[in-house]
Amino acid sequence: MFRVAVCDDEPLYLAKEKQAIESCLARYDTNCSVRCFSSGTEIVNSCSNGEYDLIMLDVEMPDLDGITVAKQLREKGVGTPIAYVSAHMNYSTYGYHVNAVRFILKNEDIEVYICECIEHVLEMNHLNDRVVDIEFSLGKRQIKISDILYLKSEGNYTEYILSSNNERLRKKTTIKKETANVAEYGDFVSISAKLSVNLQHITDYCRYSITLDNGEVLSVSQKKYNEVEAAIIMYRRGKCL
Repeated sequence: MFRVAVCDDEPLYLAKEKQAIESCLARYDTNCSVRCFSSGTEIVNSCSNGEYDLIMLDVEMPDLDGITVAKQLREKGVGTPIAYVSAHMNYSTYGYHVNAVRFILKNEDIEVYICECIEHVLEMNHLNDRVVDIEFSLGKRQIKISDILYLKSEGNYTEYILSSNNERLRKKTTIKKETANVAEYGDFVSISAKLSVNLQHITDYCRYSITLDNGEVLSVSQKKYNEVEAAIIMYRRGKCL
């Protein structure tokens, strides 16, 4: 089941977007659930992390605009892929602030853009579902790459901090070696001598700190900051291609 939330204050476009989503997923023989919202406040108050596979937001809305909605959802810890929808291309750069996966124009090709966006998210989900076998101190475990929030050096061990129940698993190895191992399967960046973070979980960053989609804030070393900022920008650009 592919679950989508669509927020648009224009009933005509709300119906058109819903139909385009359903038609696209029908082509992939994928069941879908589309929930429609007509105001930004409504979706912010009802949306929780993990509830949807994609959130589509109209940019211009009277109560809360889509840009504000996206920021508030990220502040709530909602890490779901977000796509902006607008008739005005000049809003497109705002997507980088919330890891927006697409900017969809309201024109005669909107159905094509929506379907391409869904195809992209489906592919992202497929890649993020990659599972690897890792030998920990307490035995071998199968770990989904998307479940890894970050790696942390603890003495002679490296801890895996996972998004599921904030579970921690230890392995006797250096963080440098372990970062190189997981980087073969996902996008990770070293933010200090003791921390390496999964880029897909970073929702925001500022001078010398990053925020994860679980609300946790981690410090970035001064030495690493420029490298971390560049990695985040490149990762977000790659997601928006």
